[in-house]
Amino acid sequence: MRTEEQRLLDGLQRERERSPKSELGDQVTRRQQNGLTLKEALYDIVKTPGAGHDVRGGAAAALLRAGCLDCVDMLLNDFFSATDDEFIWEAAQSLEEAGANRAVEPFCRALYDTDPKRRYAAAHILGWLEDSRAVPPLVRSLEDPSQIEAVRGECAESLAYLRSRQAIPALIRSLKDASVHVRFWSVFALGQARGPSWGRIKGRGVEAALKSMLDDPAVLPSYWSVGREALAMLAEGLPRGNRYEKRMRTQIAAILGTADAPPEDRSWAECYGR
Repeated sequence: MRTEEQRLLDGLQRERERSPKSELGDQVTRRQQNGLTLKEALYDIVKTPGAGHDVRGGAAAALLRAGCLDCVDMLLNDFFSATDDEFIWEAAQSLEEAGANRAVEPFCRALYDTDPKRRYAAAHILGWLEDSRAVPPLVRSLEDPSQIEAVRGECAESLAYLRSRQAIPALIRSLKDASVHVRFWSVFALGQARGPSWGRIKGRGVEAALKSMLDDPAVLPSYWSVGREALAMLAEGLPRGNRYEKRMRTQIAAILGTADAPPEDRSWAECYGR
């Protein structure tokens, strides 16, 4: 049976292999040169705001593989106590980097935190933790008119990555929402409704729902119109050679061939024209 030290070494090695550009190894070495044990060095990194989410998350992942579960509580404490946006996000992304599914329930509660920055970060990270327990809270938050608009949009995006059939009816209903954030990310999420866990895009009214959004001209800041996103999701979600794909390619060529095309259209064309 491996000792705790061996499990920590194995965890550290796995993190180095997974993220070869991370400074985690150097950070551990410097602390050990100052007299800390490997375990102490890893804990010290986890407890150091500003070290970077890849480094802190990598240290937490190594500790978790050795059964040191309290590192998750340390990062959660930072997430809930930080007031600076940068440190809220660093703690949240560190938990994501560590694959800390023990953080799912606290993040679900954070969807209604008093700090809107914490709400937004929680909604974002819940999608990347890929835990089905997050689906019902995200759906409730998505459909709650009292929830912050940007958070509701982020809930829709996270549901795209969780790929739960349970979310599809709510996402379809959200296509009629007054918020462009909600409509845009609901379109994106429905566009991911393919593969073994969701089934083909033709099923459960997804194609018809996306088709109904093709004429939505509202533009999401820093992105493009809801209608163009719907076209891309249909083009990429149906079998190759479908009519939406041909329509999208025609539009992309026209946009890229027009010197004064609107910047949001050019961004869309460059994104989906790769």
